[in-house]
Amino acid sequence: MNGTFEDFLDALLAFESGWDRERYNEGIIQDGQLDQWAGGSVEDFYPQYSSWSDLTDEEWETMAYRSMNVFGFVGYQFGEALLIDLGYYDDDVYYLNGADTNTWDGEWTGKNGAYSLEDFMTQEVQDQAILDAFGHNLEIIEEGLEAAGKSLDEFLGTTRTYTVDGEEVTVELTLTGILAGAHLNGAPAMIELLLNETVANDEFGTSTLQYIAQFGGYNSPEYEELINQWIENLTGDEGLGSNRGSANVDADTADVVITWTWGQDEVVTDFDPDTSTIWVDWLTADDLEIYEENGSAVIAVPSNNQTTTLQGVSLDDLTLANFTIMDESAAEEILSLIGSEEANDDDDDGASDDTGDDGASDDGDGASDDDGATDDDGGGSNDSSDEYTGPTSEHGTADVTKETATVVVTWAWGNDTVVTDFDPATDTIFVDWFSKDAIEVSEVDGSVVFSMPGNNQTITLEGVSLSDLSEDNFTIKDTATAAEILNLVGAASSDDDDDEDTGTGDDTGAGDDSGDQDDGASDDGSADIPDDGVDVHQVTWNWAATEVISNFDISEDVLDFGSLPAALVSITESDEDLVIEVLGNGGHTYVLENIQAEDLSLANLESPDWNESVLDQVVDQLEALGNDNLA
Repeated sequence: MNGTFEDFLDALLAFESGWDRERYNEGIIQDGQLDQWAGGSVEDFYPQYSSWSDLTDEEWETMAYRSMNVFGFVGYQFGEALLIDLGYYDDDVYYLNGADTNTWDGEWTGKNGAYSLEDFMTQEVQDQAILDAFGHNLEIIEEGLEAAGKSLDEFLGTTRTYTVDGEEVTVELTLTGILAGAHLNGAPAMIELLLNETVANDEFGTSTLQYIAQFGGYNSPEYEELINQWIENLTGDEGLGSNRGSANVDADTADVVITWTWGQDEVVTDFDPDTSTIWVDWLTADDLEIYEENGSAVIAVPSNNQTTTLQGVSLDDLTLANFTIMDESAAEEILSLIGSEEANDDDDDGASDDTGDDGASDDGDGASDDDGATDDDGGGSNDSSDEYTGPTSEHGTADVTKETATVVVTWAWGNDTVVTDFDPATDTIFVDWFSKDAIEVSEVDGSVVFSMPGNNQTITLEGVSLSDLSEDNFTIKDTATAAEILNLVGAASSDDDDDEDTGTGDDTGAGDDSGDQDDGASDDGSADIPDDGVDVHQVTWNWAATEVISNFDISEDVLDFGSLPAALVSITESDEDLVIEVLGNGGHTYVLENIQAEDLSLANLESPDWNESVLDQVVDQLEALGNDNLA
């Protein structure tokens, strides 16, 4: 262990505030910098001293709690938005919500004795506030992981790898490392790291994994204890200043819940804009895409291969009264789109025509533009449209895995890999779970380049052009990403010596005028929605939800069990309905109305090739309920 929990807090404060005495003594930090962070010279605070080096350790620590950086973050680098969430502060205009810095001109609630900024810049208040922040972030992380059928316990002790100055560094995930990473880059970024290995950076380009390495391995309370302490200390003032909708609902009371639900495409057929409500979990603006397709509002989480469609409800039909949104940036993004004429144009019912792309978060997300996680929306696909025509094969036809592919495109922070011997006639490429906004594919000097800007990473196929590649070279996990990449390969490439207009991240982007946008592909780029009326219902984790499927067509519809373990699927009959429960997920059930076990055939059941065991379990249970048609 690196030390006690108090040692961890001391190290975090020294790093965050800049008041690191060891680095000061080494000459790395100068008096002029401390003057700036203190807002005055040493004589202004301690007239008896002529240099900051004269301070006692206690006085030095006092100044660390007062330290303010160029963005107005204080002490442990608390900003206005976080303190609003924690219940210490209230304002309508604050950093990245109408202000370029933390201005601290709002109202203080008096929580833990903080009635002013001066009160807050003390050890007594900030040491409690940082514990509140830890519990708050851990609660968000656990909720996000639970929605994916996971728990933080499953990740503690595992490792991740990143690259610094060309050297690979392996990091063990420990609780104090995760606490630091979440405090510095946000809880949603930590969820993305744990579930999808997406690596975020802070305003100054520092990787979350570097924070986890630097602050990992200290003794700490159990994460459940930190969460409980946060919950027990709630005052009711938490989140006062943010405009996140006025529905005043939570995950238990809302009609529609938008949370991390891997691979689910949910269609809500009975949403009434006059009375129904939507609760949006801790998803940032960069996690979400909000658009309108065929007259129906769609809330998508591309990196999670997930959509929720409000059938027959336009963006213009929705108002503040329909929403409770947890994250500031997501609230700004969503609330900027609803109730506007632009979101409901006459051409293709897409929000992208007048709002710029799909309305997800081009430049105004208000929270993540500076956090490095997805600058400029991460993938560089801020072109004139996110539309594209779907390729013949949805994910490529190479049928390879990470273990069998010649080239693996996965998260590897800071790596720049050049493949010199790729043979398009025989070699294969596996593209891991990247959303289409997180990856750029282009051709530079006659070589294909896969670029992940948010991960500071490139993979170059030297001497291989886009026209040399075909769907036979690829297995691509994410559907929308697959459609975008496969639209580019096999086409005639430009002979220009610089960046060509064939990539997803250039000025034209995939799905521009080079594609036939009227071929029936969905306007938002959702290539996984078939045109023949077949409905694929994803059976996956969605904590405590009850999902009713009232129109399951046994002649063509499909239940896709995805990556669910066989042991977690339970099938029963209740009156005239078939009930599928995902065990260990808070009573999460799917109800197929007016369907019995004997009605289903193998054509109605689906799972990935690697997870055939779940289908074996499903078949066994259906046969036990009287289905004799599955042999």
